[in-house]
Amino acid sequence: MILQRLVRKIPGKKRIIGRVHRYEVFTPFPAQIDPSVFNQVVAVSQWTKKHFLAQNPYFSEDSVPVIYNGVDEKLFFFDPEKKGEKHFVTVSGIHPVKGFYDLVQNWPENVSLSIVGPKISNDYFQYIKELIELRNLEERIRFEGLIPNHELPEFFEDKKFYINHSVNESFSVATMEAIASGLIPLIRDWPAAWEIYPHEYIYRNVPEMLEKIELLVTLEEEEISKRRQKLRDLVEKRFTVDIQMQEMKKIIEAD
Repeated sequence: MILQRLVRKIPGKKRIIGRVHRYEVFTPFPAQIDPSVFNQVVAVSQWTKKHFLAQNPYFSEDSVPVIYNGVDEKLFFFDPEKKGEKHFVTVSGIHPVKGFYDLVQNWPENVSLSIVGPKISNDYFQYIKELIELRNLEERIRFEGLIPNHELPEFFEDKKFYINHSVNESFSVATMEAIASGLIPLIRDWPAAWEIYPHEYIYRNVPEMLEKIELLVTLEEEEISKRRQKLRDLVEKRFTVDIQMQEMKKIIEAD
């Protein structure tokens, strides 16, 4: 690796720390990391760590700490009592790994969904668009296009629910930002989800997804407010960018 060759040329004592995500862990990259160059590798989830160690046995358990991603919760307006539509949102590039075909194919006809994100794959986008038309759901499922990050908090304000139907993620910053804004999530059971999100909001299959959608859209406002507050507390206690930076600082400053 070019980076490792450059690091070896730096004179004097140095501490080199790498970071590995889901989208890197199944590439040739993990096996190429030299423990004589990198003091530590930080994984973004226990699941990512497990698969990194499987590819690179030269690193010990202790040399691969897990530090979860964080969100800047202060950027997301939160009011547990806020009103709005019982409307779902998902934020993601339009790509097969995000599970849109399965989601649209099984989406309930009486529930609205906004899809926010760019067309990563034009042919896949067209495929999903035609499926929506085939099911006569043009009034229920809307493509919002790419919304800049700084505009997402405002977009989230009058929405109540969020769904992540991705085949796999390592954390899903978009989901956590939606929670910080007061949206109640539903999350497909990609492996790392179980170590991050409350299990009551994770579904294993389409029947479970539909059951949980039905449960959420029939909740009373008081119950919605309670759930919002509990989820926001989770973000503030475990998944803020300040917590992430504090954990990284401990590793950087360690002897």
